[in-house]
Amino acid sequence: MDICKNCSTPFEKKTHNQLYCNPNCKAIWFYHNSFKRRIAEDPVLKEKYETVRKSAWNKYNHSEKNKLNQQAYRDRNPDRLKIYYEKKKEEVKAKIKDYQAGHADLVKMWRLKYRKGEKRKVVALRYAKSPKGKNSAKRYRSSEKGLLAIRYKEQRRRARERQVVHAFTKKEWSSLRDKTNGFCPKCNNCVGKENLTIDHVIPISKAPQWFVYTIKDIQPLCGPCNSAKRDVLF
Repeated sequence: MDICKNCSTPFEKKTHNQLYCNPNCKAIWFYHNSFKRRIAEDPVLKEKYETVRKSAWNKYNHSEKNKLNQQAYRDRNPDRLKIYYEKKKEEVKAKIKDYQAGHADLVKMWRLKYRKGEKRKVVALRYAKSPKGKNSAKRYRSSEKGLLAIRYKEQRRRARERQVVHAFTKKEWSSLRDKTNGFCPKCNNCVGKENLTIDHVIPISKAPQWFVYTIKDIQPLCGPCNSAKRDVLF
């Protein structure tokens, strides 16, 4: 058995010098090679060919047919892509980085579409229920960044319930907290920046409906001082 020079299909030779499985493969091979020679000799033709080829490839690359073909290939070869990625990890990452740098607007649009889609919700839920996702969430909740986010969300929830508005950002609160260097302004004890909580100078219970709290209307206090303050102005 020999391999066809054009389509790589195994075939049995009928003559000792046969290179193609059938006459069509031979004609196709000669046509492509003659066309390649013409392109190499004519720069204008080469430029036109490249423009048409890229346009056709982009059209196919974003088509539903290509997505179905890619998914079918992944289903048939579940381990092959993992093996290829492990072998050429750095090369693949470099290609992805170059593509993202050259198509920033397109990548931004895709990411926005993915974030709003149902697929992301399914993937996020599946990851959250996995052992890896649970361990990751546990580490995040115990980290300084996680504690800051949790407390910030809790204060926003309380504000919505009491019908007041928080007009400061998480970044502004983080900057205000960092200025204390971990010391509580009321008791002057060093409790650490991660243990400082948001205290409203004008208590939420005494604020008028839909009162707007800016960064100047809050202060960082330790937990005991914040609890002891209750609804007293400080």
